[in-house]
Amino acid sequence: VVAGFQGVTEDGLMTTLGRGGTDITAAVLGVHFEAERIIYFRDADGVYSADPKLLPVAGRRIERLDFESMMDLAEAGVPILHPQALEIARAHGLELELRSFRGDAGSTLVCEGPWPSPLAVWSVCLSHPICLLSLEGLPRSIDTLARVAALLDRTDLPLDAEIHATPRGLCLKVQAPDADGPTLHAQVMDFLREEPHLESTLQRDCRRVTLVGKGVASVKASKAVEQASAKLGPPLATFCGAHHRAYVVAEADGSAWLTSLHQSLIKP
Repeated sequence: VVAGFQGVTEDGLMTTLGRGGTDITAAVLGVHFEAERIIYFRDADGVYSADPKLLPVAGRRIERLDFESMMDLAEAGVPILHPQALEIARAHGLELELRSFRGDAGSTLVCEGPWPSPLAVWSVCLSHPICLLSLEGLPRSIDTLARVAALLDRTDLPLDAEIHATPRGLCLKVQAPDADGPTLHAQVMDFLREEPHLESTLQRDCRRVTLVGKGVASVKASKAVEQASAKLGPPLATFCGAHHRAYVVAEADGSAWLTSLHQSLIKP
């Protein structure tokens, strides 16, 4: 029995491993003891196509995943396993198993080798409450953009950002945990005292609906998003990764977006 999340620096000082450090602890111990498999106990019996607590009827458990797909899920911001734990296990050929601490029989095995999924999108995720900060009127100036980037970097918050052109200049949209919204906005407002031509707005009580899979840019996925937009209204912002697309919507519409996209792309 070992307490996770803690460690010692090279200088012998006690330290913590940061958010998700317990996952990393298990992976490091697995490597040290030359284990064949690490079993992580969670409140669900594996990885699902959607959180079974949010979508109990449609969500279905995935029995096997490859490391690349799990990394895609981590990159999309789904806190199932820490990315560094995945990297450690993959580098040392360790299998990972996600199992319920309630003793359910099912689980998800994460291992090497391609995962033959026929689905272009295999997971739809709904985030915890987030906020959306918009900074409008940004000039196409490397100096101004660099100062904005330095400001956001100093916050030490888990941020995601996208930038696009508008008739008034560039618009930067930043997503952050909802509870951190007021603090982030106050820091930006302080910055704007030196940039009077810029405007900022903060939208709270939002949710992020994320598609995960190698086909998130496919025609089928685009049509599913268009159908959801026509019914529920367009998303407030879109964030893109290599194998994920995230759409920020009002909190009241989050469950409806989740259900709509899951039914269109995953539910048989």
